[in-house]
Amino acid sequence: MPIISVDLASGDYNDVGLVVLDRVGPSIVITPIQLSSIGLRGRPHQFALAVFLAAFAAEIGATALGLDGPQGWKDADNGCLHSRVCEAKLRTQGKTGLPGTTKPASYLGFIQFSVETFDELDRAGWARLEENPLKEGPKAVETFPTAAWRVVGLRPLPGKSTAKDDQVRTWTEALVGLGDIRLTTPLSHDELQAAIAGLGILALAEHRPAGYEAVGVPPFERDGIWFEGYIVNPLNWNAAA
Repeated sequence: MPIISVDLASGDYNDVGLVVLDRVGPSIVITPIQLSSIGLRGRPHQFALAVFLAAFAAEIGATALGLDGPQGWKDADNGCLHSRVCEAKLRTQGKTGLPGTTKPASYLGFIQFSVETFDELDRAGWARLEENPLKEGPKAVETFPTAAWRVVGLRPLPGKSTAKDDQVRTWTEALVGLGDIRLTTPLSHDELQAAIAGLGILALAEHRPAGYEAVGVPPFERDGIWFEGYIVNPLNWNAAA
């Protein structure tokens, strides 16, 4: 039962990391997918990306999509000053505020793009995760690689602007060292971020509740706008069902 995990970016498709995780026998096989190879180039568009992801997921039989980006805005009554509940609990760098506001303000373009991508996936039949544990039907699930590294006991991978090639190799070796994980090809920085986050999505898709944690509160829609939502992390990611 494969899943797709995406390290989202709004500036250029070359900065979007996409991997497929699939369990083959006792192993988890991670395969990176180059978006340029299927014609996605330039500045990402939420509709085009969602259409591709939905079609690709149907082609490979994936039942869950993980995206590293906010799925909704802050609920004004959630008790947090500037963020959603999941962001406050996981100490995310960017904070999603009330609709149209973020901290820092420079995150606004990315967060709007991310929320709109979730909206487009919803229209394509990929609903947000509204229940925990997972029920039937394909789901689009929010991830946060920095937290994923932490919960599996590893230091987070340095940011792309500062990470050196040898650091990407070191963190890749740490990922593989977590268990029976095989890579079909070496991973880029963005693909590595997608891979670590994808372990939690795979556990969720395989209905292994001990293998992931869903942090936050259920997403909800009001006046056509989505608020809050869960971030899913790997936990005892290879635990039996």
